[in-house]
Amino acid sequence: MEQKRFIIEVAGLRPDLQRKALSMYDGDEMRAEDAVSELFVRLWQTRHTLDEVRSLPAYCHTLLRNLIIDDLRSARTQPLDESVTADRCDDTLGRYELSELLREAIGTLPELRKRVYELHELRGFDNEEIAQLLNLRIDAVHNHLSRARRQLREYLLPLM
Repeated sequence: MEQKRFIIEVAGLRPDLQRKALSMYDGDEMRAEDAVSELFVRLWQTRHTLDEVRSLPAYCHTLLRNLIIDDLRSARTQPLDESVTADRCDDTLGRYELSELLREAIGTLPELRKRVYELHELRGFDNEEIAQLLNLRIDAVHNHLSRARRQLREYLLPLM
């Protein structure tokens, strides 16, 4: 892939990739920007193979997701700083419990609805990308998302 085409096709994906990284990093803008920049460096280094890629947006989203997962795993294995306060631990525990409840609720969704919800809400894919990846119509993606949200709300409200 030549430089001009790379800039047009890959750089145009930056806003979507940035949103996805932000959602995966829980709003940490600096880490999200680092991940997207790292992705662009890797894509540039392998630009000669990008012409073989069928769907560049899907490829970029997958690579970004894998980069972030690797980063989150490596951060998880680093030793804890002993200066962490009890309040921060309580806050982290509360968020962990909420995320476990949400994970449990997502597990109750029918398989296709769960895949659509996870791709959209947890991975940052837009409706068109989901429709393309799962071979669905866009209105079917909208319906699955709406029903998933309603089902999750019905599951979680009594627990709150």
